[in-house]
Amino acid sequence: MTDNNQKEEQDIDFGSSMTDLMTSLMVIFILLLVLSFNHMENQGEKLRDEIVSELETSLKESGSSLKIEKDKDPTIIKIIGDEITGIKFESNEYKITEESKPKLKEVYDHIFNDICSDKHIGDIDSIQIIGYTDKNPVRKDPKYGNLSLSQDRALEVLKFGLQYLGMDSKKGKYLLKLASINGRGMEEQKKTNEESRRVEFRIRVKQGYTDGK
Repeated sequence: MTDNNQKEEQDIDFGSSMTDLMTSLMVIFILLLVLSFNHMENQGEKLRDEIVSELETSLKESGSSLKIEKDKDPTIIKIIGDEITGIKFESNEYKITEESKPKLKEVYDHIFNDICSDKHIGDIDSIQIIGYTDKNPVRKDPKYGNLSLSQDRALEVLKFGLQYLGMDSKKGKYLLKLASINGRGMEEQKKTNEESRRVEFRIRVKQGYTDGK
């Protein structure tokens, strides 16, 4: 074998070794990157769960009669306003009854004093207000009446909150920024009609964190 052939083989071996080394380093880098992302995600979920637990405890220890329910989504704090807890609407109407207004004020007070306080406002992603009806169809529109009615009730609850907090106040601006409405009609019926006729406040805590926010 000539010297040139030996040199060519050495160059090929060296090149192959360098390729293998670079491939190995790339695999190690990707694995470290995946582990880093998983660690950040786990830390974010842990922080999120701690915030949700802290806010739920704050609501329960506030001395209020708010009805707090667990949601299948761990990022959500759910407050229920039904006829049992004192939030009522006129039959087949979206207007809030006068006796229900103090209860709604209490809900908004606790949302913004506990959940959306200066300490936690940066942790909140959204506030969804969802309306529901019982399974009895609305006579004027048996097909879509309940869906429309539940949407109107959710909107009325949002409008009430904006009026109560003040559109130009800090809390009112937060509500306007974070809130959305939805109507589910006869979906997700509860054990009784009084419980089924309700609005739900679903406060979603942000899912991802980097520096704590």
